Amino acid sequence: MSTIEELRIQNEALERSPEYQRIIPEVMKEVYTQFVNERIKQEEKWLEMDDSDDPFYDGSGESMKVSISKRIAEAKRLLPSNPEQAAELFMQLGCCHTLWALQKCILKEKYDITWYTPAELHPEIKYD
Repeated sequence: MSTIEELRIQNEALERSPEYQRIIPEVMKEVYTQFVNERIKQEEKWLEMDDSDDPFYDGSGESMKVSISKRIAEAKRLLPSNPEQAAELFMQLGCCHTLWALQKCILKEKYDITWYTPAELHPEIKYD
């Protein structure tokens, strides 16, 4: 088994390689697209719940469901041309782990590339 330092060196070499540099824009487009589609699906499911007196409001006094509906609509509008910007609508603490997991999976499944996330390479750091 490799040490973490060996994995870090391997990852750094991978990320500098011309092949990785060539494919990473497309990979990240797919990462953001999958992330947004998953979040839209989750939020649409939440919106379908029967909650007639919706007690949750954002700071403007707008119903949480109205706010979520607007975010979903904006994400759907942005997704075809700018998935990264659409993803920003759903970013919150901890999302980096979801994005890294998607990136790792896509790189392995589509390109047979083993990539290690920053959390795997730096277990001494807590990422949010």
